[in-house]
Amino acid sequence: MVSRFTRFRGLVGGLTLGVSPFLQADNLSLLWSVNPGDQPYMTTGNTERGMAYNPVSDHVLVVSRAVGNPVVVLDGQTGAFLHELVADIMSGGTFAVNMIGVAEDGAVYVGNLSTSTTAPNFKLYRWSDDSPFTFPEVAFEGDPAGTDAGTGASNSPQRWGDSMDVRGSGVDTQIVIASRASAHIAILTTPDGLNFESTFIENAANPGGSLGVAFGAGNTVYSKLNGNPLRLAGFDLATAVATPIQAFADPAFPNGIAPIGSAASGREFAGISFGGNGVYLYNIEDIAQAPVLIDGQPNPNANANGNGVGAVEVTEDRVFVLDTNNGLQAYEIVRSVEPQPPVITQPPANLTVLEGGTATFTVLATGDLPLTYQWRFEGADLPDATASALTLQNVASADAGAYTVVVANPAGTVESEPATLTVNQPVVSNALTVKWQIAPGDAPWMATDNAQRGAAVNPVNGNVLVVSRTGGNGVYVLDNETGALLHQLNLEGVSGGTYAVNMVGAAGDGTVYVGNLQLDGTTGNFTLYRWASDAATEVPAVAFTGDPGVGVANRWGDTLDVRGSGIDTQILLGSRSGNVFSVLTTADGENFVANPVAVAGAANGSFGLGITFGAGDTVWGKSAAVSLKHVQFDLLAGTGAIVHEFATDAFPGAIAPIGYDETNNYLAGLAIQSPDKDNVRLFDLAELEAAPVVIDEEFCPADNGNTNGTGAVDFGHALLAVLNTNNGLIVFDVQRPSAPVTLGDIAIAGENLTFTVHGAAGVAYGIEATAAFDGWTTVEDAGGTGPSFTVTVPLAGATHRFFRAVEK
Repeated sequence: MVSRFTRFRGLVGGLTLGVSPFLQADNLSLLWSVNPGDQPYMTTGNTERGMAYNPVSDHVLVVSRAVGNPVVVLDGQTGAFLHELVADIMSGGTFAVNMIGVAEDGAVYVGNLSTSTTAPNFKLYRWSDDSPFTFPEVAFEGDPAGTDAGTGASNSPQRWGDSMDVRGSGVDTQIVIASRASAHIAILTTPDGLNFESTFIENAANPGGSLGVAFGAGNTVYSKLNGNPLRLAGFDLATAVATPIQAFADPAFPNGIAPIGSAASGREFAGISFGGNGVYLYNIEDIAQAPVLIDGQPNPNANANGNGVGAVEVTEDRVFVLDTNNGLQAYEIVRSVEPQPPVITQPPANLTVLEGGTATFTVLATGDLPLTYQWRFEGADLPDATASALTLQNVASADAGAYTVVVANPAGTVESEPATLTVNQPVVSNALTVKWQIAPGDAPWMATDNAQRGAAVNPVNGNVLVVSRTGGNGVYVLDNETGALLHQLNLEGVSGGTYAVNMVGAAGDGTVYVGNLQLDGTTGNFTLYRWASDAATEVPAVAFTGDPGVGVANRWGDTLDVRGSGIDTQILLGSRSGNVFSVLTTADGENFVANPVAVAGAANGSFGLGITFGAGDTVWGKSAAVSLKHVQFDLLAGTGAIVHEFATDAFPGAIAPIGYDETNNYLAGLAIQSPDKDNVRLFDLAELEAAPVVIDEEFCPADNGNTNGTGAVDFGHALLAVLNTNNGLIVFDVQRPSAPVTLGDIAIAGENLTFTVHGAAGVAYGIEATAAFDGWTTVEDAGGTGPSFTVTVPLAGATHRFFRAVEK
């Protein structure tokens, strides 16, 4: 029997695994490695991103930009340096060389990196083999998306060259490249084996782009981006149409993986959880089931890989891993010769969801294939529940209880420990009433491509403004009563930044402000544009351009809020990467200056996904999985102090985008939840010394992945607009909830009377008393906030007394 126990510690989809044994049917055994610094071509300078295996020569090829642009050829059995490829014609692109692939006939293909989104010029070089005497030729040069015959402009400007895979040989060679910034891919094919042409296929990959791409069986392709599911899509070269087939989300396939590779047989599939966390090998023969984890090995180095780049190659007996800044490793796949019973490596976890929501239990198991699954509820088999994941839709109270799964194969059977499903009742009131909504696909600019992140309500006319980058940059003005498109804002002269437009806000006088996204304010400008109103005739002017942090390297533009008007306008920006926010102020109502505020005791990113002005000189800040913070700020001093902080058990960690309603003293948040449905929650802030009181919860109608946690929440004109990236826009009417108030649970203890007040959630009530109904007087310090609270009042020796609760 050839088997072993493998111990490893690594980060899988954000979950740190402890040291635990995995008995596998197949295992990875380290053959050789080239660590950073071992050779001149292997560094920690972000210069090694592409690697491939040549099945003809048994060589491993590495692209390095450490010294020039060499393509290094290594012995596949030992890792010994052999030679470099001739590289005398490499030029052009952001990087002249970046990714590499090898066809089944040994032909080598190297692509550049083209980050231009206006005139992409992707270049592909070809060597007929990997000998030191073979000269390269240009196999493809141009825009993989194609260009307009009349203007020459790109049909769909993209970033190309971060990922690539090659299969076939000669005239049957196919090369897939994926866009880094969208769900698009291009398949390069050749009529003569030498010169290639591109077929541009939209929406075949992850909506946010891909850092890993690999051919699957037949006309299919896998794609992966860190933080996103592993996706499998079919493609038709004749029609240039993609068809979604399957998506494997965390934990079935870790979100932390980016670069991927698959074996030609289609049996094994590997991915890198980058930055030293290691490689994970899966069996993926049955695409109807979740990938089966075979083994995982940590990288011997643990250097940062901030770009999430690298490459992985899988053969029938080896796995080669290039984790940028962490060297190159070669592993042998050691196969067992005796049957391996199933072992549950990750049991289903306890879940808590809202009634009407969604609950998904998952299990990870290893062992000889085929593995079968049977889910049970309170010990009884559930019909048709035979996949590695169990999803319950529209969960009811009766669904609460213990769930287990039985995993079996011909060698044995194992049942998981119970996982408990807890079902909570949502808080429902008439505080929020859906007025209208726009789901993905309802409008050409509302999609599932991570391109809608900013929305706002114009407090003057109630128009709703939405920023979208689908089909090009746009700011859409919608009618507040129906959601009908009125027009788009003029974007003449709007350009620059990582995204030229991202977030939007409107001042009290109707002035509209739109900001770009800038990943580093010290190396590029955050730019804020201003329109005097949301009329179609208005033209934009630059209101601010520069570094909102004034000299500190931070990311800006993921969050924005606006209040005031004219010279009293203030614009709030939250840093995605620091513990700061910036308030932009103006002396003339048109030109703004930055006032950065550092918040002592706040972790980096605390204000990065949700920020909104509170009452007075205060700010509310939120990001995914961190506490809600209420900060008092001093613009002159440039400092902020946390005056209230509510941990994730008091204010949900799943909430990121937030908005404040000064009229009602409400705070609204978008809870982006998995496995439960995304939902909007409305809180009353009347009692800040206690936790915010939830007074309404409303499910989002769509429930697509929003792995970036982005969106917008904004009040205005008695409306609440909530934009959930990839899930559309909902607009609510907002009002104070009303409900009958009743008294119950009455008890007398000595000289005191105790009773419970039941009323509307979030409504503050006071207690009044009378002895003869000839007038009511307020009982001092007696009262509370709905939906229910207990009151104790003195009887003061009276023979009889009457009480009532009234709204404050």
